Amino acid sequence: MRLRDEAEVHPEISVVIPALNEETTIFELVRNFAEIRKDLPIDVLVIDGHSTDKTVEMARKAGAKVIMQRSLGKGMAMIEAVERTVDAGVCLFIDGDGTYLPCEFERITKPVLGGEADMVVGSRINGQMEKGAILPVNRIGNMFCNLVVRIFFRKRVTDVLSGYRAIKTEVFRELGLKSRHFEIEAEMTARVLSKGLTIAEVPITYRRRRGKLTKLRPFRDGLLILRALIREALDK
Repeated sequence: MRLRDEAEVHPEISVVIPALNEETTIFELVRNFAEIRKDLPIDVLVIDGHSTDKTVEMARKAGAKVIMQRSLGKGMAMIEAVERTVDAGVCLFIDGDGTYLPCEFERITKPVLGGEADMVVGSRINGQMEKGAILPVNRIGNMFCNLVVRIFFRKRVTDVLSGYRAIKTEVFRELGLKSRHFEIEAEMTARVLSKGLTIAEVPITYRRRRGKLTKLRPFRDGLLILRALIREALDK
């Protein structure tokens, strides 16, 4: 199945993959989306953040549409991708580093496609995590962010920072997101809740990073994430 042929099908789901120097993982990730589901139109888009390796070449070879990011940062990549190219009803966001499994995309997209939730988050905490997949400092930070959401938004969530999530495209566009970096998932969660929309969580598998070292800097990005949550809490 070709990932996209606009003359034949209109994609129901756009898979958006922000990528930066992920040449070791991006080919397998894109190809897996082509192979696991043959009867559902899927649009696979890689938005590249100015990689210096063969990420773009490998993504195109695997069959993805690739666009070059005009700005910098994961958050801006996600916002830019949806603004520039997405025409499907549902966006599925997944990191390009091989930590999430494409074969689990149905459990994440099904509640959104069925109208049961406006956004679905793949919960690593409720699922299975490979040993060493999350560093202790990141686990503690995630727990703290979950607590902040529970206190300020009256909603129990287990994985505010998960990068594997599905959301109605029209909802994403209406959120008016502004996060430039890794705080984007926290802002998405807080903004959806502040608007009275519904979030569901489903358990997923989380593996150790297959590519290069993570670009997440726990303390700097942790402060940005916390600031995003507090800002949303004060504005609601």
